[in-house]
Amino acid sequence: MNSGITPLGHEVIKLLLDNTNGKRIPLDIKHMSTTSRKAYYHLLDTIYAHEKIPIIASHGACNGKRSIVQWDLTDYPDRARAFSDIDINFYDDEIVRMAKSNGLFGLQLDERRIGSKEAINDSKIYFPNKRKQIRKKSLLVWRQIEHVAEVLNANALFCWGLQAVGSDFDGIVNPIKGLWTAENIRDMGRELKVYAEDYLKKNNNTLQDYNRISAETIVERVLHGNAMEFIQKNY
Repeated sequence: MNSGITPLGHEVIKLLLDNTNGKRIPLDIKHMSTTSRKAYYHLLDTIYAHEKIPIIASHGACNGKRSIVQWDLTDYPDRARAFSDIDINFYDDEIVRMAKSNGLFGLQLDERRIGSKEAINDSKIYFPNKRKQIRKKSLLVWRQIEHVAEVLNANALFCWGLQAVGSDFDGIVNPIKGLWTAENIRDMGRELKVYAEDYLKKNNNTLQDYNRISAETIVERVLHGNAMEFIQKNY
C-alpha cells in the first residue's frame, strides 16, 4: 500500500494495454493509491503519450480538492466541505484527465466515500418516510454529479459525459441508506431529475453552450447512457 507500482505491476500493465492481438484492457484506477496513480499517469504521459487510452474509475467519488500535488487546496470550498476528504477519492485534475481520455467515472454509492460526516448526518431522516429518505440521500449523489460537471465545464469540456453509476456490482460495503441495491436506482433517478432541473434553472447561464442539455438527458446519461457508450466504444 502506498508504495507505487512494482516491476511485476509494470509488466502486467504493459500486457493489459497491448493491442497488437486485440483490444486493450483498460485499467481501473479505483484501488490505486495516489502514488500508484501518479506512476500510471506518468506512463500514459510518456510511453503511451500518442495513444488514446481511457482512464476508468469504476466506483469512486470526488474529494473536492485541486490535485494529488495540491491536495490541501480547493477551488470549490463549499462543496469540498460536503465531500469525504480522503485520497482514495479523486482530485479535480484527475476528473479532467478522465474526461480528456474519454474515460468513465462511476460514482460510488457508499456512505463512507460519497460525503463528509456532516453531509451524511444532514441526510438522515428520523421518521420513516421512504420518498423523503431517497430525496435526501440522492442529494449526496447529485453533489458529485454537479461537481464533476462544474470542473469539466470550467475546463471547456463536455460536462455530462463522464459520470456513471459505480454500483460495485452491488458489493458496496456501506450502501447509501435507502439505495440498497440496483432495484433502487430508478427511485434515485426520479430525485436526481428534480435536482438537475433546479441546478439548470439557477446555473444554465454559466454553462458552455454544448453543456446546456435537459435534466432528463443528464439523468439518462448518468444512469445508463454514458456507461453504454463507453462499453460500445471500447469492448
